[in-house]
Amino acid sequence: MPNRKKILPILAPFFTLGAILGASAVIIAYGRGYRTDGLNVKPTGMLSTSSDPIGAQVFMDGKLITATNNAVNVDPGSHTIQITKDGYLSWEKQMQIDREVVSRADAFLFPINPSLSPLTNSGILSPVLSPDGTKVVYIIPPKTKNRGR
Repeated sequence: MPNRKKILPILAPFFTLGAILGASAVIIAYGRGYRTDGLNVKPTGMLSTSSDPIGAQVFMDGKLITATNNAVNVDPGSHTIQITKDGYLSWEKQMQIDREVVSRADAFLFPINPSLSPLTNSGILSPVLSPDGTKVVYIIPPKTKNRGR
């Protein structure tokens, strides 16, 4: 029988290298979205969500999964993503989640009762809406001096 004191120093680096490579493979697979389901390993995709305002609820296929500004692992496939918050209109989209890919869902939620505060207190003249409907151009009337007061 060979002497253990001679074999152990020779095999120790190989066992260490094997442990490092095995741990690295597990960490890389986890980072790429592979998760265990019992004894099986399956690939997943990641859904990253954000909203304005923050803190909205995220539903996938009708089930609450997280709040916005968060990322979760989900099974690959087509899913209905809905982002809701009290006092705001809901946002909904059909999304394809692919394995090993991060999919983003960014929602801007509009208030149900928008603020009706004026743009200016001095009044405006000739308001014109831009052709794409995203901007308003207007003229502010010149200030009148209070004469005699």
